[in-house]
Amino acid sequence: MIPRHCCLLVLFAGTVYCQSLQLGIQGGVPFGDLFSPDLTGGLNEGFLYYNSKPVPYTVGRIAEVQLSHRFGIEGSVLYQRFHYTYWGQLINTFSPGVTNVWSKTTGNAWSFPILFNWHPLRRHPLYFGAGPAIRNLRGLDQVVDYESTYSLGGPITTKTAGIETSNPPDLRKRWYPGLEVSAGWRFQFSPIDVSPEIRYTRWTANIADGQLALQFPANRIEVLVCIMHRILAR
Repeated sequence: MIPRHCCLLVLFAGTVYCQSLQLGIQGGVPFGDLFSPDLTGGLNEGFLYYNSKPVPYTVGRIAEVQLSHRFGIEGSVLYQRFHYTYWGQLINTFSPGVTNVWSKTTGNAWSFPILFNWHPLRRHPLYFGAGPAIRNLRGLDQVVDYESTYSLGGPITTKTAGIETSNPPDLRKRWYPGLEVSAGWRFQFSPIDVSPEIRYTRWTANIADGQLALQFPANRIEVLVCIMHRILAR
């Protein structure tokens, strides 16, 4: 529901005054992981080490309203699948001993940028964009396995347990704002436009609990290719 509503909002906002209206798809490759690997903990409480798999792709839909020959506005709905893990040892947390812990978390990251585009040279396809973006995390699934080893003055005892949840305690926050800038080159094959571009995002908010090692990289760079079809021209 969210992707459809965002696209409709962008379309409605500029349809009355637009010179052209285009719909299309975007896809590309982000550089780096969605989360930063890090270590947290202390000598008397144990430790946890977070690690993230690289996100291999970005895909989504785009709508653009061209307000004049030099200015336009676009809205995108971009999707990424993410995966991170953590492992470590907890001391005296669940029992008077040491607990080894392993966890795997998967989920969906949706980004909603709205960029104002500027074409500085009327007869050349170079363009620049800038505007706000927001990221939403949903569809979360976390599996945590525990193995506790302890001794209460007798033989060493080992117990195992597992927990699965859709509301991970290290991802309580779901929405993250940011700012984006882009630069690209537009090839026109009427009525189809193909636009390769490079996009930079600065996330202005991060995981809510600053004591957790799990964090987003503050900066993200992506290379995207957009294919759009012109459905309205004036």
